[in-house]
Amino acid sequence: MTSNPRPARPTIYDVAREAGVSKSLVSLVLNGSALVSAAKREAVNEAIAKLATAPARPRPTWPPTAPRPSAW
Repeated sequence: MTSNPRPARPTIYDVAREAGVSKSLVSLVLNGSALVSAAKREAVNEAIAKLATAPARPRPTWPPTAPRPSAW
């Protein structure tokens, strides 16, 4: 049986390579630093948009809404 692996989500390194900047600059953009120029911020955001595949699935709620069977 073969499984169909999920495509890997882009990493900070992938975004940096696509935008032509360092991973540190990508981190500054993601953290909302005012030290980044508008041009670099735009390049990083465009790279993120280009590399984005699909939104992450929401986390399951816990405890689950349906009752769990008793182990007794």
